[in-house]
Amino acid sequence: MAGGNRNHVSQQQWRARAQREGVDHGASYLREWQKFAAYRLFEQIALGTVLFLLCAITVYCTVVVVVRLIGDFILGVSFLDKVALQETFGSILTIVILLEFSHSIYVALTQKSGAIQVRIVVPITVLVIARKLMLQDFAAMNIYTLLGFGGATTDAWGTLLAYFQCRSTLPYAQGTG
Repeated sequence: MAGGNRNHVSQQQWRARAQREGVDHGASYLREWQKFAAYRLFEQIALGTVLFLLCAITVYCTVVVVVRLIGDFILGVSFLDKVALQETFGSILTIVILLEFSHSIYVALTQKSGAIQVRIVVPITVLVIARKLMLQDFAAMNIYTLLGFGGATTDAWGTLLAYFQCRSTLPYAQGTG
């Protein structure tokens, strides 16, 4: 074994030791895998249900926004009022947020990557904060509310950057997307 790993145990040696000790690693591994497979099935069903619900809400919101926009276009110049534009863009951002959530769940279903993905959730959070800021009346807002929004946005982006930094420095994560 010159130059090789001296601590390496061959598969035959491992099986022989397990047989001597009366341990069936294959059966325990199979039991654990079956538990995991049952959870994966549950997760896939739950994600599929949530995806269906999000799609239904997105379609409903899109129809409501289209009807509202037609009404706004009929108003003509008064549509350019600040409050009307805020409501319109807020509604459109709501649809974008719903689409992004739906897409993240679709990716989780198709790639079997897990339900919660930090790299998707944080930008959605920033979109939600931007939507909330867009709908605010800045004349009536105090400085503490503005600082809270700024802190929440900074915290969300900081979390995303820390996530990617940790992912790139962990040895087991090298080469994973």
